[in-house]
Amino acid sequence: MAPSLEVGDAHSASQIKSENKQSTAVLEQLLSKLSVSKGGDDSKGFAQEIALFINGDIEEEAAPTKFVEGIKKMLNNKKDATARQNACETVATIASHSDVSVVVQPLLVSLLPNILAAVGDKMSPVKVAAQNAALSITKAINPNAVKVVIPHFIHSIRNAQKWAEKMTDLLCIEALAESAPVQTGLRVPDLIPIVSEAMWDTKPEVKKHAYGTMEKVCQLISNRDIERFIPELIKCIAIPENVPETIHLLGATTFVTDVHEPTLAIMTPLLERGLKERETAIKRKSAVIVDNMCKLVEDPKIVAAFLPKLMPQLTYNHDNLADPEAREKTKQAYDTLVRVGHVVDGKIPEVSRDGDVATILGKLTDILSYKHKNVVEKFKPALEYVSAIG
Repeated sequence: MAPSLEVGDAHSASQIKSENKQSTAVLEQLLSKLSVSKGGDDSKGFAQEIALFINGDIEEEAAPTKFVEGIKKMLNNKKDATARQNACETVATIASHSDVSVVVQPLLVSLLPNILAAVGDKMSPVKVAAQNAALSITKAINPNAVKVVIPHFIHSIRNAQKWAEKMTDLLCIEALAESAPVQTGLRVPDLIPIVSEAMWDTKPEVKKHAYGTMEKVCQLISNRDIERFIPELIKCIAIPENVPETIHLLGATTFVTDVHEPTLAIMTPLLERGLKERETAIKRKSAVIVDNMCKLVEDPKIVAAFLPKLMPQLTYNHDNLADPEAREKTKQAYDTLVRVGHVVDGKIPEVSRDGDVATILGKLTDILSYKHKNVVEKFKPALEYVSAIG
């Protein structure tokens, strides 16, 4: 039986190799036609053919690499705006397919930085096509893979040369909030800081749109104690002068709902500023809010990322406030953070990175490298995607 099995394996390997070769040839031909197409119906026809082909049930190894290389080459063609537009429209067509292949999704994510950069193109048709492609990719991914795309939007907002790219990043974040609300809700602590930065952008259009994006992100926060205050919390990010008034409003709140990272993410910017206000009464009330709210934190991992933002100022206030009662309330807040955060000898614990894409990817790479070292680099986009889902 063993010899026949080996013959079967050899035949199977030979068949796969032949199919791979055929797949690559077909894809190269389609990409070649697309790259020289002058737009219009011809380009749309080639884009549809590529979408059907790449999302199809085919045995292939080289085709994904060829696809990504081909699209990037077209996007980098500085002399041919039509080629750049065709590339973006093809990506959008693939991502908008009725059944986007699980094999294709990581490839689309790997193209996202290039697509976002294309939003800053000088040619309007390319801009529009790139924005549509970025949104299509965002909506096409597995909802459980949001961790793999959010870093692209964060990097883009901070480094974009053109404001239109930042606007697209904000639109994509809104699309995530709509298409994957539960999963995106868990990433609110990653999103609030970057959207806050956009709310202070020098471009008025970006500032205005970021405010709306922040509203949509904060709708994902589930905490009955603060939900009615969320509009004021967002306003404080845009207008810091509103901090004292908002602290007064929250100072009368009784916290009864368990507190998780998203709640802390929207509350911490306010409390940071409140603890630094000149008026002692505001510093005192800020400390009281920290104390009352953080008593409802059940896991030290929840509060870990926020301790470095709150504890140093609490320490400073305790050492410098003249009012004995304000010092006492500040000490209570500090002690609560020490207790719930498992702070030992004043050393703030490191934030756990066990669920980060980089951590899981490292472990997955180590496992696969033992017997499949040649596969790891070749299929890195797929491994990153799987790591995000995991």
